[in-house]
Amino acid sequence: MLRIPKRQAINLVIDIAPDYVELLREFQTSDRGWLIWPQKFIEVKNNLKLENYVLLYQNELSIGKCMGLALLGKQGYKEWEEEMDSLVPEQQQDYIEELISEVSAVNSQSIEEQFGKWPETEEEKTLAKNQFEALPQDEKNEVIYRASCLYMSLFANIHNYFSLMVTGEKLTSLVAKALAGDDEAFCRSVKIDRNLLVSHPYFVERYRYAQIKGERKLLSCLSTAQSTPGLIGRIRYPGVFIVFGMLQLFKWLDDLTHEEILDICDAARLDRWENRIEDVNYLTKRLASFRRYQKTGGVSMH
Repeated sequence: MLRIPKRQAINLVIDIAPDYVELLREFQTSDRGWLIWPQKFIEVKNNLKLENYVLLYQNELSIGKCMGLALLGKQGYKEWEEEMDSLVPEQQQDYIEELISEVSAVNSQSIEEQFGKWPETEEEKTLAKNQFEALPQDEKNEVIYRASCLYMSLFANIHNYFSLMVTGEKLTSLVAKALAGDDEAFCRSVKIDRNLLVSHPYFVERYRYAQIKGERKLLSCLSTAQSTPGLIGRIRYPGVFIVFGMLQLFKWLDDLTHEEILDICDAARLDRWENRIEDVNYLTKRLASFRRYQKTGGVSMH
């Protein structure tokens, strides 16, 4: 089983988890529980026509690949994949470790440092536009492609971890269940990201079919999902589920002691009282809840 080394996985969680917690806390307090995006993100999505980011929910690895394309570019990522395919498993492990080290170094920078400062004033917008227009066409295409990949992965990740914090289950898991015919997961997915209902082919067709057939149960569920905020009340465990989810993605959750996980939470600056992880015994209870939500679909937050 290929996975990044334990220390690298822990460092990534410690670096990334606080950013998602802070960002989702801002969404929690905006407009009474609706997931409201900053205007600049809305402009990016509309200008670059990124509605198909919802397709990334079908496979969590696709979100990581999309970020890899943003960081390495299409050619750079292609070369990385070709190099991976040419290596034996032992060499692949070393190659992955090397890449993660590079990504970790990039991840320590802000998005502005990686992709340039976001233009705020009209003068800055005009300057940025002029600089872009002065580029050769192939460079323009590369800039647009990498920016598209960057923001698609961000949109998908934010919704994914918002779902994890609110329901105890990632959107990638809910969408997979919906695609397998689970109408409850279908509704819960729409509640987290309404864009699924207008931009994901399966969700569009399933909704159309329900309307044609007059499926009252599903239509009523969808009406409620679309008319109520994704978050009602406070997020019960505002960070610890993100830590669990990231460790699970990196395939380390089952192999760390609960003491080690609690140390990771401390290093990620999670408030022990707020997350109800005052000690190892409490963390064990939170982890049991997390695993139960993965099996039951997070029906209860208690």
